Amino acid sequence: MILHLVKHFALKLANFLALLSPITIVCSNFSATYHIAIPNIALATGIAASILVMILNKEVKFNLSPKIFIFSIGFVAIYFIACIINNETSNTIIDQIRYRSIIIGYTILIFIMPKLNANQIRMVLWAFALTVFILEIVFCRNYYIYAILEKGKSFYNPEWRFSMDRITMYISPFKILNHAFSIYAFMSIGFLYYVYQTTNIKIEKIASIFFITISIIFIHFMGSRIGLFCLYSTSIYMLYKTNSISITYKLTILGLMILIAVASFEYVPTFRDKILRTSSEFNDGVLYNGAANRMFSYKVGIDIVREHFWKGVSLGKTNSFFVEYYKLHYPNLKEYDYARPHNQFLFNAALWGVPLTILFIIIMYCPLFISKISFLLGSFYYGITIYMLFDMPFSLRECFFVIAFFIPFLVYIQTQIKINRNNIFSQ
Repeated sequence: MILHLVKHFALKLANFLALLSPITIVCSNFSATYHIAIPNIALATGIAASILVMILNKEVKFNLSPKIFIFSIGFVAIYFIACIINNETSNTIIDQIRYRSIIIGYTILIFIMPKLNANQIRMVLWAFALTVFILEIVFCRNYYIYAILEKGKSFYNPEWRFSMDRITMYISPFKILNHAFSIYAFMSIGFLYYVYQTTNIKIEKIASIFFITISIIFIHFMGSRIGLFCLYSTSIYMLYKTNSISITYKLTILGLMILIAVASFEYVPTFRDKILRTSSEFNDGVLYNGAANRMFSYKVGIDIVREHFWKGVSLGKTNSFFVEYYKLHYPNLKEYDYARPHNQFLFNAALWGVPLTILFIIIMYCPLFISKISFLLGSFYYGITIYMLFDMPFSLRECFFVIAFFIPFLVYIQTQIKINRNNIFSQ
């Protein structure tokens, strides 16, 4: 009798810890900028608890096809191959494997954890959305102090021509870059839209609409071109593809989007400055202006790829190589004009060579072929792809952790969704 109670309690505790770990991981991944201990502890606890559940139940059940490990193991392997090809130091190899291998851990957890029901899946998505919301509140507090009260005086530098839109780079919590932060907000909108479509709880529907609205407003405050492009292009695509609402309703939503953009231009200084800054950046010839600097970085990246087509320039010597390259080929530039290619694919090609970059692309997008593509998985990949086209998210630890967790998790959700061709999630 006592042994049965102990076993029952241990099973309940293991189930609780295994189901709690995805939520803990999602909430703690943003702290990876400072330290990776918390998400690692949550991951280890979840895997151990999931194994204990299997032992106590005396049965082995898996949630995903083993094909998903092509993605996670292949992802780590490509970094290892890149290090070997470029004769990296043992410290660089160990650091890269330790840093990237967490994606295998996340895949193992989702592969063996107890099956989540619909409510628990929504809880994980809510954990991400609410974490982003809390960070948005912190950002808005900083925004009010520095952008409204001080009008950017603390950050103004006439030599750099700092405008109001650049303030968002320095007031984000956890030192999260503004474009990464806007992508997180975009992701939370997609997750909450899924929650809205799948829940039957009225208060949850209202809450999801409320937090979606907050994130839309927040993206305009961030003034990130990446986040704004993802938001508006996805919204237009959804209006086009959705057949369940009338033309009048679609035009009403489109009108509201235009109204939000006009109101943001009029009343949100960061959004207005970003629009005005973008329109003038290509004409004034100043390299440290964002868009012009990025275009110049693409040129540098393409030149490096041409010179180092097969092997790249080495993962462990990135910073020193680019500094030496700029000094040799562009001696008139100042150091704050030096920029690595703001494109993940081009950056990888410069570091690893073109063959490994092609392999990286195949591995990165193979989950789209392993499972059926839905709106939830598709919109996540869309946001990440746009981000990779204009920046280097895999160089940011917290951003990599978010990607590493959600790709296998969203594939898992796909296995739980009954695909309906008339449903926006299957389109």
